[in-house]
This record gives sequence, C-alpha cells and structure tokens, in this order.
Amino acid sequence: MRLITLLSMAPVALLTAPTALAAPTRLPVQGALSNLAGPVPDGSYGMAISLYAAGNATTPLYTETHLALPVADGLFSISLGGLQPLDDSLFAPGGAAFVGVTVGGDPELQRVSLGTTPYAHWANRAGSAHDLSCDGCVGAGQLAQGSVGAAKLAPELAGLAMKEQANLWTGLQTFGGGTDFAAVEARRFRLQNSAAAPVPCDSSSLGVLYYDTVRSDVLVCTGSAWRSLVNIASLGSVENPATSCHAILVAGVSLGSGVYHLRTSYSPTPFKVFCDMETHGGGWTRVANVRADQHLCAYTENGTETDLLTDTGSTGIMAPAKAATIEMSQKQVLAYISPAINDVFTSSNANFTWPNIATGTIHTYNVQNYGVSASRAGGAFLPVTGPAHCANGACMLGGYTDAPASQWTVILGIGSHDIGSFTQNTTCTASTSTHKGMYSGAPNHQWSQKGAVYIR
Repeated sequence: MRLITLLSMAPVALLTAPTALAAPTRLPVQGALSNLAGPVPDGSYGMAISLYAAGNATTPLYTETHLALPVADGLFSISLGGLQPLDDSLFAPGGAAFVGVTVGGDPELQRVSLGTTPYAHWANRAGSAHDLSCDGCVGAGQLAQGSVGAAKLAPELAGLAMKEQANLWTGLQTFGGGTDFAAVEARRFRLQNSAAAPVPCDSSSLGVLYYDTVRSDVLVCTGSAWRSLVNIASLGSVENPATSCHAILVAGVSLGSGVYHLRTSYSPTPFKVFCDMETHGGGWTRVANVRADQHLCAYTENGTETDLLTDTGSTGIMAPAKAATIEMSQKQVLAYISPAINDVFTSSNANFTWPNIATGTIHTYNVQNYGVSASRAGGAFLPVTGPAHCANGACMLGGYTDAPASQWTVILGIGSHDIGSFTQNTTCTASTSTHKGMYSGAPNHQWSQKGAVYIR
C-alpha cells in the first residue's frame, strides 16, 4: 500500500504534570492519511512518529513507534509520551518544530509544522522551578514583588534569599558581585547591631560597617582599626559621652582641642569639659583655669563652668569630688603656663590622685615620698624634690628636679608659709601677699602666673 500524503496533523491538548512526582506529560495529536482514492482503508497500521528541530533535519529529536495504530476514515489519534517519555527540553526554544510520520515500510511523509500549542509544555517547566540556562535574564519585570516567598520554596532552599512582602530579605545574604544603589533609594537600611566588632578589622574587612550598641556609634574598618564615623553619636558627644579626654583620643575620634562631654559616676547627666588634644600627645582633661590674681591654698570648686571652659579672666576650678571620678589612667598631671613653661608630673604610687593633689595632701615637702617625677616642656622625666623654703608643705605640687642645675618646676600654689601644715585662713591668703596664681619655676621664677591644670 502506498500512502499519498499526510493531510493534516495537529496537537489537540496538553496533559501536564502538576508536580515532579506525577505521571509524565503527554502530547495528544491527530492526523489524516489519504491515497489517490481518498482516505486510506480502515485498519491498524505500523507507524513511527518523529519530532524534528527543522523541516530538513536529518536526525529526529524524538521518535515513538506503534506497531498497530488504529485508523478509521483515514484518521488516527495518538498520545505521544505513552511509550517513549517526553522530555521538557523538546519544546524549549530551538527544540521540536516539525513532526514526521512514517507508515509501515513507506518513506517518511512530508513533515508538518507543530505550530505553537506544544510550546505550552515548556511553560509548564516554570511551575516546577527548574534551572534557567541564561545569565541576567530575570529582572524586576520578570520577578514581581512578593511573587516568590517562603511557602513556594522547597525545604532545602530555606536558607537562601527570599524576596517577599515589602522587599524583605530573610536569611543571611552574600552579594558576591556587589549591589549598586546609585539609581534607587535604599529605605530603612539597617546596619548590623553588635556590642563588639563582628569580624577582625584587617585588609579583608576594609570598609565593613556596623553599629556599636555600647558606644552608640557607627564604626568602619580602615583595614587596621575600627574608627568612628565622625558626628554620628561620636564618643565625647552629648549622646555618647566619654569617661575622659584620653579615652576620646585613644578611640581615634578627637576633633582637636575643645569642649567635649563626659559622664562619670559623679552624675548620670553628661557634663562639659575642655580637652587639650595636642600638648604632649593630647588627651588632657582640664580641671582648673587659674588666673593671676587668685590665691590658691587648695584646688576646691571655684568660679563657673564657663570660667573653666574658656578664658574669661576669672579662675575656674572643677569640684574635687567631680574631678575624682574622671578616669586618670595615665596617672599624669599637666601644669601649663605657656608652650615653654609647663611640666608633666607622674607617679606610679596608688595615692597619686587628683584629690590628694588638689587638697594639698601631696605637696613639695613630701613629694619625694610619692615617687613623683616631672618633665619640663617635653624633656626627660626627673625626680622631684621639695625646695627648702617650701618646707613643711607650704607649696603645692612641684619643686625642683634632680638635675645638676636643680631646675625648678611649676608650682600649683602656696599655702601658709613654713608653719608645718598646708592650711590657709578663710580668705585663702598666702603669707606673702604677692604669692598668687601659679609659680613659673625656672628660668624666671615668677609667682602670679596664670595657667591651667589638666589630668590624664
């Protein structure tokens, strides 16, 4: 028997699998066979149906063979995929486009185009979230907000990024290629909150940011150290007060000499101090602003906060109880009159504290008992010994250093002279009326000097 032509062949429906565990997808098709006399005789025919990528392709993409396919009035009906499973990729772009039919031992009949219906089979693949064989082909227009949420992901994907609700990403994200926000607005962007650095600050963490919940500040890794982003609740601000000027300096957030805020056990309310951030390495907290006309027998509270913070012309002294709560980690006192006339006093003795100095407990008569050393204008530290005419504690902290020339240091003030104790009358008047302010020490040896006292 010789078949003249395949009059028509058309897919009539797609039976798709709703899940990966359901029966394979089928492609039902119908065809009409005829010869010169019209429709072929009724009966069963051996038939092979093949799918091709092109009308002239030599190799089929798929073939299913039936030994006895019923034909009535020239029509046959078959469900491809029943004997030979259909693969989804057959209907991907560039896949099956033509069908060819071979009846019995006759040559293959002229191929017929499949049309568009079978390509719905490929769309079914998206329902089971197969891999995409493309780069950059899914954009905002293809992935609508909220279209992929936790409920649509398999359990093994629970740790991956999910875009749902109001662009909420859940799970830890790693953006290997970076994220460019240049053309969009990043709203409510929240940094990691941590009481300590989340990672070591080294070259691999350069530029990493986090919000320090202890310091109430945003810190950035410079590649070697964590630094504050200046003016965002920086240490020393009223929102994030420090414990001392030295703590601000060490934190690397100093803005130079000026007014900062501290908070200590003295008061839960932050208070202002003046910090010298330059002299001898900086980090000095001012506890006194001494004017030339002030008799000093002890550094008790005097003047106003403004007198202490600025050069008003009046003496300003911080209350000893308040100053005692300021961290003095370096155990140093700076008596400053000018760049050339200033001395740093230091001692490792546990009793070398500002309250003991301010009240005259440590004075020139017993200074050597506390192991105090002094450095004039940045020079070497030398032991301090009390001068003879300040015997019995008439002079406050200071004296002369153990040097060949017995160089005098700055002296903070003078009490009643040579009577065996460091006391004054109610007006705090020295026995010599000209002994006011601070004593300059070498080389000009002058009283009535104005200056400032700092601790560090």
